[in-house]
Order: sequence, then C-alpha cells, then structure tokens
Amino acid sequence: MLTILDRYIIGAIVRMAAGVTFVLLVLLVGSRFVRYLGPAASGEMAPEAIVRLLVLSCAKYLTVLVPLALFIAALLAIGRLHRESEAYAMAAAGAGPGVYIRPLLWVGVSAAALLAWLSLNVAPWASREMWQVREQAEQVAVLSFAGDGRFRRLRGDSAVFYAQRAQVGGDRLDDVFVRMQRDGVPILIVASGGRQQRNEATGEYELVLENGTRYAGMPGSPAIETIRFAEHGLRHRFAPPAVAPKKTALRSTAALLADGRPADLAELHWRLATPVMTLLLLLFAYPLARSGPRGRAVGLIAGIVLFLAYSNLLSLGQSLLLRKTLPTAVGLWWVHGGFLLLLLGMLAWPRWQRR
Repeated sequence: MLTILDRYIIGAIVRMAAGVTFVLLVLLVGSRFVRYLGPAASGEMAPEAIVRLLVLSCAKYLTVLVPLALFIAALLAIGRLHRESEAYAMAAAGAGPGVYIRPLLWVGVSAAALLAWLSLNVAPWASREMWQVREQAEQVAVLSFAGDGRFRRLRGDSAVFYAQRAQVGGDRLDDVFVRMQRDGVPILIVASGGRQQRNEATGEYELVLENGTRYAGMPGSPAIETIRFAEHGLRHRFAPPAVAPKKTALRSTAALLADGRPADLAELHWRLATPVMTLLLLLFAYPLARSGPRGRAVGLIAGIVLFLAYSNLLSLGQSLLLRKTLPTAVGLWWVHGGFLLLLLGMLAWPRWQRR
C-alpha cells in the first residue's frame, strides 16, 4: 500500500522523467533527421520514408532513453527534496530511508517490466521494420532519381543510362535507353519501360527492362546482332546495396531462444540487461542524490559517470560473449552483480546513514 509520501515522490519522479524523455526524444529525432536528410537530398532514399524511420527510431531507442531519463529524474527529484529541506522535515516526522526506497522500487520494478517488453519485443521489431523501410526507400529513390530525363553514368560502370520519366510512386520508369560495352562490343538497349527488383540470391538490385530491343555490334557494321525482348534483366549500381545490421539484432527473442548459438545468447543477455540496469540505477539515485546545498551538482555528475561506466561495461561484456571469452552462463550478470555490491556498500556506508 503506497503512502502519501510514496505517491508524492513517485509523482515527482514520473513527471520529471516524462520531461527528460521528451527532451531526449527531441534530440534523437533531430539527429536522426539530419542523418536521413543527406541521403534523401542526394536521391539515395525516398523522402516519404523519413517520417516512418523517425517513428521507428523512437520505438527502437526508447530502451536507451528511458533508463537514462528515469535515473536523471530520480536524481533531480530526490536532490530537490534535500535542497529545499523537505527531506529534513520528513526525517523530523520519523520518515527513514524506506520513504525513498519504496517509491524507487515501485518505479524501478514497473519500469523494468515495461522495458523488458520493449527490449524483448518492440526494439527487435522496430529494427526489422527500419531495415525493410530503408531498403524499399532506397529502391524507390533510385528509380525516381534516375527517371529525371537526364543521361546518367551508372556508378562504377561505363554504361550510360537514360529514362524519360518515373511513374508516380517511383517504382517504374518510362522510355529507357542504355548504352554500355561488354568485352569491347558496344551494346545499345532501348525499352518502353522498366522496373527494379531485388535478387534474393545475391542481394543485388536488377533493372528489368520491358518491351524493347537490344543491339550489339560496332556502329555501321552489317553484323549487328538485334534481339527483341519482353523482359531483359540488367544489374546496375545506381546506389550500393544497403549494409544489413547484425542479424541477431533483427531476430525475435523467440528465435534467439530456439537457436541458442553464442551470438544469439549474447544478444539475449543484452536485451535483458536494460530492465535490470534500470532497476539498479534507480536505487543508486537514493545515495547519490543526498548532497547538501553546496554540492547539488555533485550527485548528478557522479550519476552520469556511473551510467556511462555501467553502459560501457555491458558493451564490453557483450563483446566478450561474442568472442567466447566469457561463458554464456555468466553472461552479463557479473556486471549487474558488481554494481549491486557497490550499491549495497554505498547504502551501508556510515556517511549516508548519518543523513
């Protein structure tokens, strides 16, 4: 049963966490927007995909933003209670450390449950969707950019390409002209239209020309080979194939559990680390935030250093798991265990017992 003081502290943490999360999301969206703006301006990505990618980025990176936002909010909320002497008034009324630990545990357990769902389900789904959206956006952008009625040289090739226009949606081209050479033999291809498709076997994009004629041979020579076709596949290099992120990051949690390979288990430990880290960081807020009026920034700076150390050790642990230096049974629990011992030591230190 939550007391009035519990609800008061929980409300202060949640309100401040909402504000910090909003600020972090704005910064994230701004940085991602700038990152996507360059490829969209150069024609390597369809502009229509930017909004969807930004939304998916928010869903993916909430597992990083929420723990940091909650930790900062708890530090600021408890620090404010001490700076404004509310904590001393509560202590005079008989409130002990439990008045802070209970609401921090309540917020931590609730946030850990939410982040477990986000980390195990939403973030992998968002990663897969972002990969698919980027592939589709690049495919549409390539055709839209190429179908602007200008001659273009294919990237990394001696071929010259021309399309009079791209149809609405950017998935098809009209009136296509291609000039290239194969083994020193000039080749000219004229087609009424074309579309782009991805070769699932090689991962490369192919331009499928439709209803056209292929001429091969030296100009003016009587031995020019003429072939009429309904479809003609042509590999091209308008834009390089997108590089897929780690396959394990895209896989569902159920698939990771089913396979159980070292890389899969390392990714699973990484996904479980977020909710555990969030709970421990919130409990760290109690001793770190109890600084006097002359040291109001000390706790916040120490908290940021602690967060960075925790995150970097988790990244190091994941790398060790991938290299099989650590057994998968140990996982990342050694990091959590070390910070739990540090937390217990800080809570038992007489310096905080006297406050």
